[in-house]
Amino acid sequence: MRKRISQLYKFLQTCIQSIKTSRIALYSSKFSKKNYTQHQHLAILLLKKKQKRKYRKKLKNSFPRKQYNQRSKAESVFSVIKRKFGETLYSRKINNKKKEIRLKNITYNIYRFVKIGNNFYISVIMINLSLI
Repeated sequence: MRKRISQLYKFLQTCIQSIKTSRIALYSSKFSKKNYTQHQHLAILLLKKKQKRKYRKKLKNSFPRKQYNQRSKAESVFSVIKRKFGETLYSRKINNKKKEIRLKNITYNIYRFVKIGNNFYISVIMINLSLI
């Protein structure tokens, strides 16, 4: 393992030296964020090619699907609240805006309770009322 790392290190050194001797500009544009140079990008790309690794497959296998799908559920609830009760806040102070948002959430929970009639929404309503 140690030998493999030293071989890759030597490979990177020769890549960087050969890239620096070429006439490649340090940055691709004058508006570049200048986080990394083009020399560094090329060295990383060459290292990826040498190692022959497939990073997209690893990323796809380690992607948290369950957590990602939770966001779409929350966004749909926000969308319903905005459509049913309006998206504008009439309060000026931040604390009053927070209270107004809580009241909209409570109103939405009551709306869902009446529509579905589930005991779960009763407990959610009681918790929200205690926060006001």
